[in-house]
Amino acid sequence: MAVAVTPTPSFAAGAPQTLFQGRYETIGWGERDYDVSPDGSRFLMLIAAEDRPRAEPAVVINWFEELRRRFGAAR
Repeated sequence: MAVAVTPTPSFAAGAPQTLFQGRYETIGWGERDYDVSPDGSRFLMLIAAEDRPRAEPAVVINWFEELRRRFGAAR
């Protein structure tokens, strides 16, 4: 989304405009999943593959026990 702004004499913001439509890849929480060219004229984003399923997160409870089971006791 983008909005036109007028900073002076008093701040005013215009109506929001959609910049991009489509499905784009996301990196994760708190991570920026795009980049802007140094001159600010272009964006770099990854388009999501339509035929690829999204990865599901895995939660491992008691992961120290899992490590011990797989690799034995710490040395």
